[in-house]
Amino acid sequence: MARLMVRAWLLLAVWLLLVGALGRTQARAAFPPRPAQEPIRPEDKIAQLLLLTWDGTWPQEEETGLPRLLTRYAIGGFVLQPPRGVLLSREAVQTFLTQAQTLSFKYQRERYGFSRQSPAPLFIAARQYGDGAPWDALAFPYNLPTPMALAATWDPDQAYRVGRFMGMELRAWGINLFLGPTLDPIDPTQLGQPGDLGLRAFGEHPYWVSQMALAYIQGLHEASAGRLAVIAETFPGYGGAARPLEEEIPTLPMSLEQLQSTRLAPFLAASAAPPARQPDGFLVGHIRSQALQGNVKAETPPLSLDPNAQAQLQKTFPQLRTWYEQPDRLWVSADLGATALKRYYQALDMPYRPAQVAEQALRAGNDVLFLGPGFVEEDADYVATVEAVIQALAQKYQTDPLFARRVDEAYQRVLRLKARLYPRWNLSDVLPDPRLQGMAAVADLEDVLLELAQQSATLLAPQNGEGPGPAPGPQDRILILVDQGEPPDCPLCEGQPPPLPAETVLQTIMDIYGPQADGRLHAAQIRVLGHEAVRAWLTNEDPERAARAQYLMNWSTWVVFLMGHPASPGTQVLLQALEQSPELWRARRVEVFALGPPYVLSASHLPQVAGYYGLYGKGQSALNMMARLLFREASPQGASPVSIPALGYNIAEVLAPDPAQTIPLQWVIPGRGTTAEPRVKRLQVNDAVTVEAGPILDYNCHPVPDGTPLSFLLTGLGGKPL
Repeated sequence: MARLMVRAWLLLAVWLLLVGALGRTQARAAFPPRPAQEPIRPEDKIAQLLLLTWDGTWPQEEETGLPRLLTRYAIGGFVLQPPRGVLLSREAVQTFLTQAQTLSFKYQRERYGFSRQSPAPLFIAARQYGDGAPWDALAFPYNLPTPMALAATWDPDQAYRVGRFMGMELRAWGINLFLGPTLDPIDPTQLGQPGDLGLRAFGEHPYWVSQMALAYIQGLHEASAGRLAVIAETFPGYGGAARPLEEEIPTLPMSLEQLQSTRLAPFLAASAAPPARQPDGFLVGHIRSQALQGNVKAETPPLSLDPNAQAQLQKTFPQLRTWYEQPDRLWVSADLGATALKRYYQALDMPYRPAQVAEQALRAGNDVLFLGPGFVEEDADYVATVEAVIQALAQKYQTDPLFARRVDEAYQRVLRLKARLYPRWNLSDVLPDPRLQGMAAVADLEDVLLELAQQSATLLAPQNGEGPGPAPGPQDRILILVDQGEPPDCPLCEGQPPPLPAETVLQTIMDIYGPQADGRLHAAQIRVLGHEAVRAWLTNEDPERAARAQYLMNWSTWVVFLMGHPASPGTQVLLQALEQSPELWRARRVEVFALGPPYVLSASHLPQVAGYYGLYGKGQSALNMMARLLFREASPQGASPVSIPALGYNIAEVLAPDPAQTIPLQWVIPGRGTTAEPRVKRLQVNDAVTVEAGPILDYNCHPVPDGTPLSFLLTGLGGKPL
């Protein structure tokens, strides 16, 4: 009987194994696996190194546009880059992400089966600085503080906190590659120029840029649960130029020692940071460097296309070499379709050939190539150009062993990073998870963001400690002039409001102080004009509109300017108005709120201004803080992280050790550590005493950066120098 039972169990086990094998065969029947040893096509290796651009449109047919590429090649990923001034909704992004990841998964499984050697999920990349249009890509439910706003708190813990919010939200959207943050310090010689990074930078001083950026990166990594790669930009440090980086190849005119201590310093700090604070890659800019390339000429390529310069950097700086020795670290090229590159080839009297540009970028050491919307062959569309480039580079792969080795190395790095993000590649792992709520799951987030806005808000003038003066009273009439920004550059977005509608500003103030709130402000007491109305007043091109603006200016007793970036056309209009009629403003209380960087006013503007604030953003929390500062219900707590020439505010001086401070001293006792009040026996001649001093604070009461040179004068009894 026992033998019969054993046989029955054996038969049942065999039957279950057969059924299981049959089930697995049926499950795979739709996508029959190829032999595991089948090599990956050169076309797919090349395609895996490409970051294409998605502008928010998606054709219905799989044989046109981007779907055509996804059904023919193992594309590496996409950068979400809508037209300037347009923000993508979460629904649009998740629909695109689902369609693209599904097509990519289907193509790769049909061609390569379940081989672990096959390519991997798509990178879905985005830039997001937290201030909405024009520098964000995604319509987040909340505007997070900008990097410069975080820097104005001088508190890396706040950068870490906001990095966590950002990482949480990006993961909820399905983003797995973050292009940022910028590690570039602001260039004090380029303040207010069109190429000035403005609010996208963490400030001017390399040490503090490093501290804030690395804390931010740590927050991104931790909150995304390891599903987000961070590509810091723009290596080896940009700073600023006469035109934006996308339009001009700037030159860094400094020695290697100067480069190391200024522009490059945050990148070196990032490469040597603990793993949680390290970026997963650096985006290499279209930048020239005298320190690395010698006598720079018109024919000198940018670092993004120069293999000698990138090799020299890793040879010179062991931090970079050690960082890149990790097998899943990436060098990512800046946009290879940028106007700056096309101007470079024009200066050489050479045609812009996308395949040649991509090959040169790979040979220069870039592992991933960012192909922006301008990456097009003459008389060809974007998709046709990308396909032609894949074919051309695949042919080069088969005929040039050195190029093939470079592609293979980059390909393996990309696969290793994706394998770290997704240890098991199932389609469900890369599709949006409806259970993830991002920032929506954070309790009291609005209060948290308002608190952060207060910690960064800065009273720039007056600087005499007297404060900004009284708030508007019940008899005052308030006129607010707003730089509304530019309308979206999008043919499909007709009728969309500018980035900062006048109605939003008015509604924010009324929601806090209007009749339905505390009642101190009635509707007839406040008016808001956009910069276009101010332009009409300046030019009188629209007499009716100009007359309305003139009436309101005469009517007002308070005039509040909300200004953006100094190079913004709207802010230029407001500055011109402030300059044109000084007698008009002297009869009124004028206050200026810088929603952009805090160096918008020149010294000639200041006599007309009673109060000047820096808010470092135009999000809802910044507007709420503006209203509270205007009515003196909040006090600004931040300090500018960049120099402000008009105010005589110089970061190098502000961060110098304050000579008036009392520096605490601590005795170091062997075996007992440090103590402020040691119990020691009476000292004898030739006894050794070890004392620690610090912390040493700067004029802003923040710790002085390590490595700052200091001079001490030791005195004995009677104040005599020792």
